[in-house]
Amino acid sequence: MTLPLVFNLQRFCIHDGPGIRTTVFFKGCPLRCLWCHNPEGISFIKEPVEDSGKQSAVAKTLPFLLSYGEKMQMSLQESTVCTSDSGEAIGVYLTPEELARLLMRDVSFYDVSGGGITLSGGEPLAQDLDYLLKLLRLLKRRSIHVSMDSSGHVPRETIQQVLPYVDLFMVDYKAQDADLHRRLTGQDNALILDNLRYLSNCGARLWLRVPVVPGGNLGDMPAMMHWAGMHLQVDQVNLLPYHKEGSDKWQRYRLCAVSHGFSIPDAALMEDLRQAWAKKMLVPVKLGG
Repeated sequence: MTLPLVFNLQRFCIHDGPGIRTTVFFKGCPLRCLWCHNPEGISFIKEPVEDSGKQSAVAKTLPFLLSYGEKMQMSLQESTVCTSDSGEAIGVYLTPEELARLLMRDVSFYDVSGGGITLSGGEPLAQDLDYLLKLLRLLKRRSIHVSMDSSGHVPRETIQQVLPYVDLFMVDYKAQDADLHRRLTGQDNALILDNLRYLSNCGARLWLRVPVVPGGNLGDMPAMMHWAGMHLQVDQVNLLPYHKEGSDKWQRYRLCAVSHGFSIPDAALMEDLRQAWAKKMLVPVKLGG
């Protein structure tokens, strides 16, 4: 079993699935989306962070430990936080048991609100499969609701293996045109479309998450709506407006950020798209989330 890197864990989330949730961010993703808001989650390995005078990487990536006791915090920092000559590197290694123990601390909030755990990233389904299955089994023993926030660019076998333990799949749908998808993400979308059809056909609870990126995929939106309406049964569509809130991260994580001419969609455009998607899919369509 290979331990994945956890680069963040956000408690009391209300946008990553139903109810109050804790979202786990695993490091490593097979895509290279040009608008990525979590570039620290792209690589599967630890990377040095530029010292910008801001909050340290350890303080940023381990906030969830602070409320769980100094002993636990010091134990994990001493054993798992990597440093480099240029400063601290992001991410911690946690066993399935360690991670599950942290996540269980908020079980009362999950129970009261109908919430649970969301596995995100990066790409959670690109992590070690034995690790994921062990973690999922630990959570399901406590009847914890589990959402999987995925790009969909993962092996079918992985989805089949985790399917019995996942209550909700939230899968990104970034473009219908294969060449456009490759330009925007570094990969074509054949595997993603196949996995979306599989999840829809097998009756999995499925939320479709659609980034809205003027200058990127906006012109492909009619084709996306047509294909989804023809091939998918989903419980909900989430339209995610492009924003620039994570742009400062690219320099801090020594990644090459290039201006691609993307723009932030205004409220009128988002409402027009919401109505169009709702008419096509006949399910709730929400802005954000």
